Amino acid sequence: MFHCRGGMPYDLFVDALESQYLSHPLLDVFFKSLVRAEARFISRYIPQKSNEERLTGHLVSEADNSVAVLRNRFLVESQKRYSESREMDFLYYDMSRGGKVEKQSGADLGFIIIIDLPDHPFVVKALVFQAKKIASTCQLDVTQCSTLAKNDASAAYLFYDMDGKTRSSPMVLTLDDHSIRKGCEEAQKNHNKTFSVSFDDVLDGVPFSLYVLRQVEKAEAGKVFGTLEEAMCYFRGLTLPTGQTQGPFDGPIGVVSLGKRITFQPDSESGLRVST
Repeated sequence: MFHCRGGMPYDLFVDALESQYLSHPLLDVFFKSLVRAEARFISRYIPQKSNEERLTGHLVSEADNSVAVLRNRFLVESQKRYSESREMDFLYYDMSRGGKVEKQSGADLGFIIIIDLPDHPFVVKALVFQAKKIASTCQLDVTQCSTLAKNDASAAYLFYDMDGKTRSSPMVLTLDDHSIRKGCEEAQKNHNKTFSVSFDDVLDGVPFSLYVLRQVEKAEAGKVFGTLEEAMCYFRGLTLPTGQTQGPFDGPIGVVSLGKRITFQPDSESGLRVST
């Protein structure tokens, strides 16, 4: 778990850059970009105590910035490994349209990962998160949790540590986590509208950077698609099990591509048309 006490721990990050933690050097660079984004996020934006939506936008923005900072390192490592240059690219795609779509879809952060490397299986995966702030405890809405599960059983909660002392990484708990599943089931049984999770429960989760990496390496969660366009269409129209249109996803999406540059052009209907 990553903790930041005080300011931005640049010495820790510089040390991380000089060490290789993952056997695959290009995935290692990607992981470091996420860790850098987390470090800047918890030192620069968490102290401002913004609402969940703004904090989520800041996290995605920092991920975009960190990928840009480490892009050249990715190019160098790809040249060493494949004798050709490969790109690491990131697109901050804002699908916000206002209104109350987030309450309908039960999610407010999307993350799409594309891996197109010669020695790695081709991957296009979408991750769905609901962001929440937490200090000692956090109240979760039962209806929102149920809707999140109906839309995507592999979705997860992303918790921002607002304690002010611990400064932990943004932490992820899946819907299958014991504290989430048990809390929601008991609240439904007792006809309560909310249930609570503790900070200790959240610290038993996984840092955002490590969670995303695990989805790349082990395919434990997330929805898999054949193309980036298919993944974008998924977020544009999350649907209920009945097939009834739920409404477009309303929030930021981080699109990361390991292997190819992301291309995009204006589109009158979707805002941007993206591809790799």
